[in-house]
Amino acid sequence: MTDSSRHCVVIGAGVAGLASAVWMAEAGYRVTLLERRATLGGRTHSIEIPQVDDVADNGVHVMSGSMEELLRYLETIGARDLLAAQSGTYARRLLPGGEVDDTSLFRTFAWLPAASIADRLRVWRAYMRIVRDCARPPSDLDTITAQQWLDRIGMPKIARDTWIDFLIIGAHNEKPNLISASAFRNLLVTMARRGRGAARNGSLLYSTVDFTSLFVTGAEKVLANHGCEVRGRAGVQSITVHDNAVTGVTLTDGEFIAADAVICAVPPWAIEGLLDAVPGHEQLYRAAANLVPAPLVSVYL
Repeated sequence: MTDSSRHCVVIGAGVAGLASAVWMAEAGYRVTLLERRATLGGRTHSIEIPQVDDVADNGVHVMSGSMEELLRYLETIGARDLLAAQSGTYARRLLPGGEVDDTSLFRTFAWLPAASIADRLRVWRAYMRIVRDCARPPSDLDTITAQQWLDRIGMPKIARDTWIDFLIIGAHNEKPNLISASAFRNLLVTMARRGRGAARNGSLLYSTVDFTSLFVTGAEKVLANHGCEVRGRAGVQSITVHDNAVTGVTLTDGEFIAADAVICAVPPWAIEGLLDAVPGHEQLYRAAANLVPAPLVSVYL
């Protein structure tokens, strides 16, 4: 159903909130996007660094071709072409003098420059064990970390230092000793099944522009073209529900904004209080409290 008379409020203007607002607007809804900060993008943004005449980008800087919804969002806002795709899965190795050597997955496994023959054989053996565990996952992958899984299958340190740890950090936004082995295994399976077309076989994708230009600029244009209202410094106090139906949101300054639908696109640690009027909110808060925040570690110039 698309009806421009229906009003949707989106709380939070990170990537999830921007995507929600853009897609709801394209579906024909009147959209109001609320963000408590002055800028859009959430934790994915660019920061001017005058000392080096450059910007620092905060966000997931390595993307996988299997991230279909993220790529769909970038396609929607006209930013998909701003990603550079490699012709295979790559490990990037900094060489003396600052050059970057892009090494294909096959060469990473078979021709690790600093690896002994024994290490190369161990890498291949560990790789076959990964394939085995991806095809028939052990029952305990949910209870161990990716690091413990890699230790168990005997993945040599040189392969982990060359590309595996970077893949985990880049794709999951978490360190190997904290992310679940099951989550990493699921990523590998998804890359194998869905990484087709321009990002075939789970190629790693890199932005060719700063993150504000990649994730935010195009979304601002799309929202403006659809006549959406975007409000910064608009903190939300609560979602209002009447007779088990959402009626709008109340801002921290007391203003009420009527709505037919509300999308809450905030991190789990910011959700408490917003859902007090929602039936069963205690269970939702408990579930959110059990989610451990994953700090963004992909900050780079």
